[in-house]
Amino acid sequence: MQVLHTQAALESEHGLQIVLAREPGDIAQHRDADLVHIFNLQTIESSLAFAEAAEAADLPIALSPIYWNLWPSAFVERVRSVAPLAPIKASRLLERTWRLCLHGSRFQASLLGQQYVAAGRRLIDKAALLLPNSPEELAIIGADYMMDTQALGAKACIIPNAVDTRLWRAGAEKDGARQACVAIVGRIEPTKNQLDLIRALAPYRDIPLKIIGRFSSNPLHRRYCEAVRQAIDAHPHVQLVHEIPHPEVLRQLGQVKVHVLPSFRESPGLTTIEALFAGCNIVTSGPAHCPVEYYRFGRLGTQCDPFSVGSIRRSILHELNAPRPQLPDDYFDVYSYRNAAKLTALAYRQLESTRTGDGP
Repeated sequence: MQVLHTQAALESEHGLQIVLAREPGDIAQHRDADLVHIFNLQTIESSLAFAEAAEAADLPIALSPIYWNLWPSAFVERVRSVAPLAPIKASRLLERTWRLCLHGSRFQASLLGQQYVAAGRRLIDKAALLLPNSPEELAIIGADYMMDTQALGAKACIIPNAVDTRLWRAGAEKDGARQACVAIVGRIEPTKNQLDLIRALAPYRDIPLKIIGRFSSNPLHRRYCEAVRQAIDAHPHVQLVHEIPHPEVLRQLGQVKVHVLPSFRESPGLTTIEALFAGCNIVTSGPAHCPVEYYRFGRLGTQCDPFSVGSIRRSILHELNAPRPQLPDDYFDVYSYRNAAKLTALAYRQLESTRTGDGP
């Protein structure tokens, strides 16, 4: 979705012609292009193939990493793929124990594999332009891939993740009381932590909880998804709303007081921005798990520890009784696709002027 919205805004607002390359081989047909923009550092095999095709065509590379610290979510996924009902704190204990045994590069390589880390470094090195979604994301890339953050920053431009403000702004401007109801929007998987959200509100049967999204199709998530299904069935106040179109998501969020995303990894958690635009109070995970500073979540909502059911519960109860957040006047402008496209186009042109020798 980020790719398509960015493309539409770049073409309509800045007169750029964008061609979507669906296979690395497509790039050879467009050697007259100014650059190749690759999305997602985490899908390293396919992203690196596109980068190598761009190099073969002598085209500079812009990279939107869409990255966040993988370690907490990776341990959670490993534990819950085997024992989905195990206390989630077991994942944190396992991670900390592993860190004590292995240090620095040995820890990184042990979790993702040396080839994965090395491939990620190669892709980052190949990029002439980095377009992370926050300064926090850039810092984490430097730490996780053991690269000089200052050097990365010299070729970086921060591009905010964004929403379609034409669709969402009306929701944020609605007045009136809302039902004391809680919702989470997102794919049902261990990283999003729906199971512990259900556990957090299990004693509060007078607080409806809507789980909006589809179940993960990843075979490693099968046991976790089944545990979530059973938890939903066991709690009458929990409602499953299957994957629905964006306008319907807006309608659903317009009925609830609090949107919760107790995730172990977000960059930044697009549904949290959408929830703010829809007029909801918000609960997110803390700064170890998402960029709360750049997206102002720390000032507009409450942060929880996703490893603690009690912390999730306390954060929700606080926001259920808190006044509606007052969004700053510039919030709709900063986190809009129009602004993201403006900054992206500026970064493209700076790269092109540097490449042709017209820049400073």
